[in-house]
Amino acid sequence: MVRKNSIQQCSRRYIVTAIHWSADGGRLYISGMSSTASWAVFLTDLTGNTTVLVETPGRQGWVSTPLPSPDGHFLAYDERIYESNVTMLQWERTTVKI
Repeated sequence: MVRKNSIQQCSRRYIVTAIHWSADGGRLYISGMSSTASWAVFLTDLTGNTTVLVETPGRQGWVSTPLPSPDGHFLAYDERIYESNVTMLQWERTTVKI
């Protein structure tokens, strides 16, 4: 359900960041961020039935800007993932003479 620029879904509220109509005009693709910092793309029909299509857990990245194809068979969206990696380097101390 869309109210006051937010979505109520699974007892969490989302701040809407983008909205696009489906090709048939009967649904909305919506992206938003929750209060727990998770990001999601939703598909909502005109009666308020909402389905989460993709979700990125809090502080691990974000998804936004859903853009449906003109024929309605595909959905493009922006996804940015923050990686958490640890790299260990080991080297030997050497002296270079010129």
